Amino acid sequence: MREKPNIHFCSIGLRLPQITLETLNVLKKTKKIFLFIEDNNIDRFLEINKLKDKAETMSHSYDNNFSKISDEIIKKALKEKDIAILSYGYPSFINGLWNYVLQKAALKNINVNLINAIGSLNPLLHLAKFYEIPKTGLHFFNAIDIKSSKDIDLNRHIPCFILNPHNLKQNKKSELINVLNKALENKLFIYLVEAASAGGFMDNVIEVKNIKQLNRHINVRNTLLITDKKIN
Repeated sequence: MREKPNIHFCSIGLRLPQITLETLNVLKKTKKIFLFIEDNNIDRFLEINKLKDKAETMSHSYDNNFSKISDEIIKKALKEKDIAILSYGYPSFINGLWNYVLQKAALKNINVNLINAIGSLNPLLHLAKFYEIPKTGLHFFNAIDIKSSKDIDLNRHIPCFILNPHNLKQNKKSELINVLNKALENKLFIYLVEAASAGGFMDNVIEVKNIKQLNRHINVRNTLLITDKKIN
């Protein structure tokens, strides 16, 4: 019986020094590694661990064009039989690429393995100064999925984190803009917290007082926080 190809979803954590021994062992055993990270030390890391010859950088799309990238990954898995995808944070959580690959791999009889890693929720909550779960709970939304200003109820969903808000730059008519304006009118606090995505290059919290300021500071590493408490 022919052995199934394998795709291993791996992560360096938020920064390269956080990579786990389990992940490193998988990278050493796999035939090919495809990189979805940008790190000044990645070349040195690959060289020290004798991984450079089998590592290849793949273009990471932030325009949500994960379908084409996943097609390429499936082709490479069928050819190489055993490959690893190396990215940031949680390899499966809030990762559109994971969903596409998982669905397409099932159609091609390919195994998809998840190698857990250090993720971004803990530093995100720490920067937002949530040291315990509020009685009202914690709510998470993906900016891409907000189709109506009613999707976020400012009475029930506070505090809430909004992931991938950088998509607002491409969609200035987004319903999320209406949510944010309403939050400011209701004297709620809005923050850009920089820790929760794309590698956590720096830790930062910026209070947003108007939409113009939001557009000036927003980038692919931000998460939005709407809360009724000021972060000191």
